[in-house]
Amino acid sequence: MKIMVVDDEKGCTELLRRMLEQMGHQKIEAVSASNVLKRLHAEPYDLLFLDYGMRELQGDVVCRYIRQDAALKTLPIIIVTGYDHLTAPFFKSFGANDVLYKPVEYDNLKRIIQPYLKAA
Repeated sequence: MKIMVVDDEKGCTELLRRMLEQMGHQKIEAVSASNVLKRLHAEPYDLLFLDYGMRELQGDVVCRYIRQDAALKTLPIIIVTGYDHLTAPFFKSFGANDVLYKPVEYDNLKRIIQPYLKAA
């Protein structure tokens, strides 16, 4: 499964990458918010983990761009956030498929990613 991780905090990106690798995923790429659309058009991905609260470009803006792009609109997007007062329906309102709350725990990540493994 080819996975992209977008987060402006390198520590969060590395943590997600390590956890995903422990689950057996090898093709994990971390990119900045400004490069996400370019990278998604360069090669196909099966899943996108997208931070909501990035300084450079908010996750909801990136998500809306992806959902408006005919070539990318079916890409599963999991929003990663520390804003635990925001609910899944809020994130789904701008096109996210699911939400993973920080701090990211291995078991939660495994549960969230499971439905997308079957689809890939």
